[in-house]
Amino acid sequence: MPHSSIHTSIEVLAHIDLEGKIHPLRFRLETQDQDRRVVRVEKVLDYKEAMIAGQRTRQFSCRSVIEDLIHHYELSYELATCRWYLSKWS
Repeated sequence: MPHSSIHTSIEVLAHIDLEGKIHPLRFRLETQDQDRRVVRVEKVLDYKEAMIAGQRTRQFSCRSVIEDLIHHYELSYELATCRWYLSKWS
């Protein structure tokens, strides 16, 4: 399944458990026509830590169903800046 690489800043609601593990629950992004869409994270498929552009990040490969279509995407969390990004979308 092809992914389109993007790097869009997003707002995220996440749960952090007692061990400090982050669980993204949903995120909000701005669409091309300036609307804001909320996407519920239905499942985190994979998790890894990586260095991207010299920044330590936590990357979450996720899946959601939007308008009866399954979408796979990647959320990235930069540890130094505490910012979230939508990195890939398909």
